Parts: sequence; C-alpha cells; structure tokens
Amino acid sequence: MLICYFPEQPTNFLIRKVEVIMKKTFVIFALLFVTFLSAQVSAQQTKNESPDKITILNISFSSPATRGVETEISVEVEYNFESDEEGMISIGFNTDKPNSYHMREKLNILKGVGTVTLKAKVIPVDWVEKGEFTLLTILTKKPTGNRFRPSASVKKVIEVGK
Repeated sequence: MLICYFPEQPTNFLIRKVEVIMKKTFVIFALLFVTFLSAQVSAQQTKNESPDKITILNISFSSPATRGVETEISVEVEYNFESDEEGMISIGFNTDKPNSYHMREKLNILKGVGTVTLKAKVIPVDWVEKGEFTLLTILTKKPTGNRFRPSASVKKVIEVGK
C-alpha cells in the first residue's frame, strides 16, 4: 500500500505560488513606475532651470502713457545669455487682449552679458477690471520659424493715464 502525503491540497499550493509571483511582479512594476516618474520630474526641472537672465533697467516714454494715444516706449534691458551662441530679445505689449502679447520689437544678441535698448511705438490700453497694461520682455534662443520658447522673461505693469 502506497501512501502519499500532501501537506496541503495541490490546488492551494499552486494558488499560493501564483500569488507570490503576482506580488513580486507588482513590486517590480511599481519600482519601475516610480523610477520613470522621478526621471520625468528631473527632466522637467532641468527644462525650467535656464542659465539665462533678463532684467528691465529702465523704461522711458516719448510722452506720458495715455489711453488711446500713441507713444514711443524705450526699454533698457540687461541680459545674461548662456544657453546658445545666438539669441534674441523681444518686447511686446498686451494691446489686443489683457492676457495676450503682441511682440513689437526684437534685437539679435550674442552669448554673454550685455545691455541693450529696444524702442517700440504703442497705443496704451486701459483694461480696467480685465487687467493692466503690461510690457513683456523675453530672452530666447534665436528662433527658426514662428515658434520659440523663452529662456527668460520679465513683465512690467505700465500705468496708463486717461
């Protein structure tokens, strides 16, 4: 007489083995997912941390900034451009919509530190409750086409008289 002893039923043994394998697989995928997310966050931080800097030193007007009256605005800008060999500084104003800027003047620059003055004629807008009339100054790599991504920017609200 042959007696076989199974400490547990064979189906329970297989179920436990499958559960162990599933748990190990889940842990591996969870670790891979966390590693992937960490790499994505690191890449995004690197994108947002540009060595380029831009500062508005002075803004002057050919006449007081008055709603509906054209004036020439001169903007003196200091920059530190390190992300490429050639770049561009542009100035624009929110003359059409409170949160949309129309770039009026641009100037090509070379890598390094410098100070430039840009001038643009503009008709100031009093946006009342919708927003404020604002100058946008951007520093970017020299664009190749109509689209570009600023590597540094600064906004300055301009008081508009009535």
